[in-house]
Amino acid sequence: MKRLTQHLILIMGFFLMTTTALTACSNGNKGNNTANHVDNNGYRKQNAGYNTIYNNTARNQNGSQVDLRNYSKDPDINTGSEDFDVIGKYVKENSSVIVLNIDGRNIYIKKAPGFRKDLKGFKGGLKDREVDVEVTHNNQLAKSLEPAPMTLADQDGVYEHKTGGDVKVIGKLIAIDKTHVSIQVPNGIKTYAKTSDFKVHTDGRGVHLKGKMVRIKVNKKGKVKELKYNWIDQR
Repeated sequence: MKRLTQHLILIMGFFLMTTTALTACSNGNKGNNTANHVDNNGYRKQNAGYNTIYNNTARNQNGSQVDLRNYSKDPDINTGSEDFDVIGKYVKENSSVIVLNIDGRNIYIKKAPGFRKDLKGFKGGLKDREVDVEVTHNNQLAKSLEPAPMTLADQDGVYEHKTGGDVKVIGKLIAIDKTHVSIQVPNGIKTYAKTSDFKVHTDGRGVHLKGKMVRIKVNKKGKVKELKYNWIDQR
């Protein structure tokens, strides 16, 4: 009888230890599921304070908060009071969030009320194409999205047709002298004669233009009227 009692005690002890271990594993799995759950907006939920912690902030693919100013070369970020632009490759979006790939990282940006998208006549899919997203300076919400000029450009570098026959072209500046401008586009090197009132705009930056991506405006006679440098086009 004494030996039987000892066996019963051992069996009950083993049963209690097994039950405790299974409960711990179950709780651990629940914790992992909570930490790794991604909601419909693409933001990673890590605890019950999600709605407070993730209020109006951009996140990376790991759920960590990011400052979009670190992903932009827009000079307006230095003012602290101006909305600014972020350039990246379009990944996807839903009704409340845009996902861009910037420097190899997926960045999730919440849309502002009144968010607008202007495709500027672009008819292809935006997936993996460069886009320009304007974000608010205070809470870094996406105000608008549009294809970058490089996305809109055809094989001759033309990204916009103006009323009256002028066209806008984007390409790498190969050479510029007193009379001509040469740029590299997908179809090869294009050389344009300058108009008599040709102008250069560099956004107030003292940059060495050769080898940089530039935008030029060409009139209906095939002469270049102006050349612009824009940080958005640089890679």
